[in-house]
Amino acid sequence: MAKENKSTEIKIKELTPEQEAQLEVYYQRYIKVGLSCDTKKEKAEAAIKALYKQEGYPEPEIRWFGSPLAAKKGAKDAGVTDTSFGWEGSFNAGDGAFYAYIREVLGCVEETNEFLPVFDIIDSCGPMVMCDTTVFVSEKPQFIFVDDNGELHNESGPAFSYSDGFCGYYWHGFEVPKDIIEKPQDITVERIKKEENTELRRIMLERFGTGRFVTETGGQIIDEDNHPQDGHRQLVKDSLNNVLFHVGDPSTGRMYWLDMDPNVKTCKEAADFLSAGLPMDKQVGRT
Repeated sequence: MAKENKSTEIKIKELTPEQEAQLEVYYQRYIKVGLSCDTKKEKAEAAIKALYKQEGYPEPEIRWFGSPLAAKKGAKDAGVTDTSFGWEGSFNAGDGAFYAYIREVLGCVEETNEFLPVFDIIDSCGPMVMCDTTVFVSEKPQFIFVDDNGELHNESGPAFSYSDGFCGYYWHGFEVPKDIIEKPQDITVERIKKEENTELRRIMLERFGTGRFVTETGGQIIDEDNHPQDGHRQLVKDSLNNVLFHVGDPSTGRMYWLDMDPNVKTCKEAADFLSAGLPMDKQVGRT
């Protein structure tokens, strides 16, 4: 059973100030829904049955699995050829925010009535493979960690994990091998240099320590000066040809190695390159 969307096209020319203010409210509400790890099986099953009835299908058999990966495998083992997900439960939180907003704030009630079972699906479970007679449903993860930007991120373990052991390791939204997170002490200079993926190499360099990498492999000083507030500053090209700005933060006394545009030639240009007003610990690069 493929996911269907029969919703009427709605055209909004202009929002009132009150309606605009509610956008953030619904965004924050459904961020919480999307990150919720509370699986509600009874609610999910009732919503799935209501959705099938609404679409004119007989009540399906509902099979539960510990993770989306297991749900797909279960469908495949049952002989299902198309194991793509229909509704993806809490993964569809963005859809939930949109339809809840136009229903509750813009008053498009009739146009969104068919979406009512989906609100409960989004709130209560994970992704599902939907067939004519059977639904293979995933539980929500046991935990999810994200950074300040809402990207999957955990510096000491999996960014998410399901009850059956399925998990993923992420660094600010980028999937990485398990050992990059759990055993950064085992990262070597040779491994960093051999890594062809630019983003993964940057993450390994960050985990290894940019300053340590420069110290162990050497670097070419492009420019250096003494700044009244920042102290001694250096612009360095490391052995990977990255241009780095070594500078202190007067408020904390910490020193940072910050990635620079390769065209930067002086410490002054490097300082100008930094985002205005952005704290040092939010810049790209680490000590």
